Amino acid sequence: TVICFLIFFGFTAVFGEDADDIISKVQKKYKSAEDIVIHFSRVFTWSLSGRTNTLKGKIYIKGEKFIKYETDDQVFVTDGKDVWSYSSATNQTIVDVYKPDEDEFLPRELIFNFHKRYESKYMKREKIGDVNCYVIEAVPKTDNEIQFLKVWIDSKRLTTVKIEYTNINDDVITYNIFKISFDNNLNKGFFSFKSPQGAEIIDLRNQ
Repeated sequence: TVICFLIFFGFTAVFGEDADDIISKVQKKYKSAEDIVIHFSRVFTWSLSGRTNTLKGKIYIKGEKFIKYETDDQVFVTDGKDVWSYSSATNQTIVDVYKPDEDEFLPRELIFNFHKRYESKYMKREKIGDVNCYVIEAVPKTDNEIQFLKVWIDSKRLTTVKIEYTNINDDVITYNIFKISFDNNLNKGFFSFKSPQGAEIIDLRNQ
């Protein structure tokens, strides 16, 4: 799952700004864009074994409905109504009615639904490399797959640098975001999917 950008509860002022101000500015910047392209790496760490799995990919977002998620072995595309999910490992395309999942395309959830779904518990400043970041730690308001969430925000550019969350199995999933571009002239046709020749197509929309 993905997935793939904030409220502060019981806050005190930090460096002259509070979390609500920062969150609002980040969301305003993201929502004002015609579209967003996010380049990321995702590290999944299993709690029981300590094993990790790393993949790289891109998330394309246009408004609240249009999403495309690409990695080396998977493509997920939705227009807000239907969803196409292709796996190169199985050479299958599954088509279904889109049912938003709270940790699916987590960066998108942080852009549009953070205030509704999360309460922040703590805030501080921290450096990632040479980037000064605001750090927001949050918990969901209702039970879901995500148990605990941390977000690092570039304090100068007001863009997301890193997202880390713990799921119900205590596995840790980390998104390192190394590039974000705005207003890339993506049209709605970009968020359609043509299954590769020879792939099996499984249509679940009428089931």
